[in-house]
Amino acid sequence: MSRERLNVQAPVHELIAARWSPRAFDARPVETEKLASCLEAARWAPSCYNDQPWRFLVADRHQEGEAWQRLFDCLSPGNQTWARRAPVLILACAATRFGHNGQPNRWAQYDTGQAMMSLVLQAIALGLAAHQMGGFDAGRVRQAFAIPDEYDLMSVAALGYPGDPAVLDEETRQRELASHQRKPLEEIAFAGRRGLGFMVPDSLGWKAKVGQSACPGTIRISIRTWLKPWSGLGSRAGGCSTWAPAPAPRRCPWPGGAFRWWPPMSLRPRWIGPGGWRSGKGWR
Repeated sequence: MSRERLNVQAPVHELIAARWSPRAFDARPVETEKLASCLEAARWAPSCYNDQPWRFLVADRHQEGEAWQRLFDCLSPGNQTWARRAPVLILACAATRFGHNGQPNRWAQYDTGQAMMSLVLQAIALGLAAHQMGGFDAGRVRQAFAIPDEYDLMSVAALGYPGDPAVLDEETRQRELASHQRKPLEEIAFAGRRGLGFMVPDSLGWKAKVGQSACPGTIRISIRTWLKPWSGLGSRAGGCSTWAPAPAPRRCPWPGGAFRWWPPMSLRPRWIGPGGWRSGKGWR
C-alpha cells in the first residue's frame, strides 16, 4: 500500500497520517541513536499494572549479521521476498504472566501491541519506515533464539529507511503502490449501543465515504452534509460523469481523480482528473 488514503473521514495528526507499512527499504544502516529512540518510545508505552510485558529481540544486519539471518530465515517466503533489504528486524514478544504475582496476564498481547505502535510512530518521526509481520515460523524462532515458553511471539517488524519500489518484483510493487482504505467509522464505532454507528460531526464538513464494490474500478459514494459549501475534498478513487440525486448513494465507474462540493449557487459536484477540473451533470 502507498501512503494515499481513499476514505479519510476526519483529520488526524500528521504523524499518524504518515504511517504506513512499506515493503521497499533502503539497505543503508539505521543509526544506533535512532534505533535506541524507537526502543525508548516502546519502553514508555502504557501497560496493565505497569507490568511492561514486552520484550524485543533486535537483529541489525550491520551489527549482528548472523542473528539477522537467523531471524530472516524464519520469515514466510512471501515476506522474505521484500524484507531481505531491511537492515533491522525486531521480534516482539509478550510475557504471559504478571511479574508481581505470577498470574496470567491476558492484556500482555494488547500492551505489547501498544508498545510496538509507539515504536513505529517514533520511527516515522525520525524518517524511518516500519512494516510489522505476522508471517513467520514462531516455533522455529523460539528454537533459534532459545526463547522461554512463558513468552508469546507476536510479530517481526522490518525497520529501515524507505526505499525505491523499483527494487521490488512486479506483484509486490503493485501492492506497494496501491492505496490505503479503511472501514467507515460507522462500521467500527458505535454511539452508546451496537447498531447505532458513530457519525462524523457536521463541523468537520462534507465527507464522502468510499467503499469498494464487487466490480473492480467501481466505487460507492454517499453524502452526509451535502449542503455545506467548500467543506471538503473527496477521495482519489476514480471519477463519475453522472451523479445521483443527493443524498442517495450511487455506484459509478471512476477512472481517477478527486471530487469537491462547490458553492450552493452552482449545486454541482466537481472532480479532478488527469486533465484538470471537470464537472458532472449536477444534482437533479
